[in-house]
Amino acid sequence: MPLPVLLALLCALHAPASSASTATYSLSPGQSLAGDDKLVSSGGKFALGFIQIPGSDSNPSGSGGNSTQLGIWFSLNRVPKLTLVWVANRGGSPVAGAASPELTISGDGNLVIVDRGKVAWSTRADVTANNNNNNRTVLLLLDTGNLVLRSASNASDVMWQSFDHPTDTLLPGATIGLDKVTGRSRRLVSRKNRIDQAPGAYSMELGRSGVVQMLWDASVPYWSSGEWNGDYFSSVPEMTARHLIGSTFVNDDREVSFAYHLLDETITMYSFLDVSG
Repeated sequence: MPLPVLLALLCALHAPASSASTATYSLSPGQSLAGDDKLVSSGGKFALGFIQIPGSDSNPSGSGGNSTQLGIWFSLNRVPKLTLVWVANRGGSPVAGAASPELTISGDGNLVIVDRGKVAWSTRADVTANNNNNNRTVLLLLDTGNLVLRSASNASDVMWQSFDHPTDTLLPGATIGLDKVTGRSRRLVSRKNRIDQAPGAYSMELGRSGVVQMLWDASVPYWSSGEWNGDYFSSVPEMTARHLIGSTFVNDDREVSFAYHLLDETITMYSFLDVSG
């Protein structure tokens, strides 16, 4: 049934509507996030902060001890168990557990994680090319779960967003697919294991053919969605059950992409690629 496992069996959780949190949902130049500090989206649905991952093989010391990573998770009043939906420094540079990293906006307008005076991770966006306001940017955590770095003076000038860099989770409103102009692919990659957030062996991508494939080791396909027939992927007829979600498929000269959206905003739903593939 996949996609993946029909949107993780639609992982639907009826959650009570949450009131907007008084915690901040933005970070401006000169401000930083460290320790137990968090950003909370305006409607209280998502939180962003540093988390400690116990016994990670990806610990920089190589000892398998704790590592610290920047992540986004469902607010605990909506999903009581900590459920990560995105991790920043996933692939290359988790911070050793004893360190106290900071999240801040650098002088060039990029979002950076600073560990003991050194940049451990950066958005590496070309802020100068896209921003006419002297590199002044602001970071926002939206109620969609999207983390957005944009111009401080023009909300439409988005320099970088986490939805363009998914990890193992596809949230409603986010897309997987391929930008045919730039060649940039938005795909899901499983975690290394249940604890370690490093990239694992399985991936899911939507290529030029318009077919979703699930791959082992980034090259060996083991499942295919079939073609889009105008309503659903041919191998996933369960997608016709539209009382929970609607879906959007685009395949033109510029992109091929797929996204889903919730028909009932009181439901918390997400799709993820499990460590088992």
